[in-house]
Amino acid sequence: EGWYRSNFPLHSSTQPGCAIGEASPYYLIHPHTPRRILEFSPAMKIIMLLRDPSERAISHYHHERARGREPLPIGEALRREEERTAIHWQRMLEDENYYSRIHRSYSYKQRGCYAEQIARHLDYFDRSQILILDSQEMFREPQHVLETVWTFLEVHAEPGCIDIGAKNRGEYQRRVDPAVRDYLDNYFEVPNQQLQDLLQDESSASRAA
Repeated sequence: EGWYRSNFPLHSSTQPGCAIGEASPYYLIHPHTPRRILEFSPAMKIIMLLRDPSERAISHYHHERARGREPLPIGEALRREEERTAIHWQRMLEDENYYSRIHRSYSYKQRGCYAEQIARHLDYFDRSQILILDSQEMFREPQHVLETVWTFLEVHAEPGCIDIGAKNRGEYQRRVDPAVRDYLDNYFEVPNQQLQDLLQDESSASRAA
């Protein structure tokens, strides 16, 4: 915890009403993250930015490929994901200190199954502490999404105070075989429905309350 806190500014150096946070895409899927966050701060607010899972998987693959960590063609890498990662995921479940670069690099499809990952966080946090955002909406209306975030965090920010232009935009989409997209879209049909059902159930519960 001491090392973690050392990455943030001192409280005395921040302005009143300032919210400080950090982010990692891998937090969402890691099986021990919600409990660790709870132990660190039960009042923590969590923001989940969900991307289309097929697009996320393709982007993830090209990220690993560009860094020399993925030797397989994309179709084979996707089909062999479970074969490559299952034993590492099981070890992560059993040992919270086990780190797997293989799982982190090759979990292309698993990381797009959002419903089970959100449900894991809801086992530890009240729904009011979690903000779930759609990345497509962020791309279309970034200022609106930022205002939603500021409201959730209870902070005030002036419009235009943040550069909301696209960063690190990739061009890999132009090179993706349509068969790969079809494979992923078919794979995510059930997980996407599970996510929709989860969010609808939560919305209904919220209205009832």
